[in-house]
Amino acid sequence: MVIIEKLQRKISSESKMNGYITVRFLVNCEGKTGLFRVQKMNTDLKETEPDIELGNSLLQITKSLDGWMPKQIKGFKTGYYQYLTYKIENGKVSEVLP
Repeated sequence: MVIIEKLQRKISSESKMNGYITVRFLVNCEGKTGLFRVQKMNTDLKETEPDIELGNSLLQITKSLDGWMPKQIKGFKTGYYQYLTYKIENGKVSEVLP
């Protein structure tokens, strides 16, 4: 899987945070991405501002992903929002949730 391969660069945080970082973005009708937003939550799913550097690293990896396919509704290509949630345990990505 491409995401896991890109995470093999050993992205981690010195803060040893636990929680989730979700990157939301738009995939347009041509399969191109944009309008990226990052949300950080602790393990209780409350919004927080833990580690800016880790969030920025995950945002850059997400922006580098390609191969997104536009949705088709009644034969017409359309855009959609995609969410990738990175589960963080002890400052390292332990899982990627769709």
